[in-house]
Amino acid sequence: MGLFVILGRNSNIPILLDESEDKMSIISMGVDVANPDIYKTACGKGYWKCEKNEPEVINLKLPAINFFQTESANSFFYWDRKKKAFKRIWISD
Repeated sequence: MGLFVILGRNSNIPILLDESEDKMSIISMGVDVANPDIYKTACGKGYWKCEKNEPEVINLKLPAINFFQTESANSFFYWDRKKKAFKRIWISD
């Protein structure tokens, strides 16, 4: 199973964001839009100690992909304009 994104209307090149060998995980995984806002991250909520360069909060300026497992963990994939790449941040464990 994989989570892919295609940027732009004229692009046909998928970007792999996440993958799993567990084919049954498709049953419990979901995607949604994370609207621009300020969110506490998993480490900011105290799930674990924030590592260097791991923020306690994230301020989304653009919509992001909320990738989650039902009644379990979720993370956001958001576009980093400076690096011109997607980054992942954990929101819950």
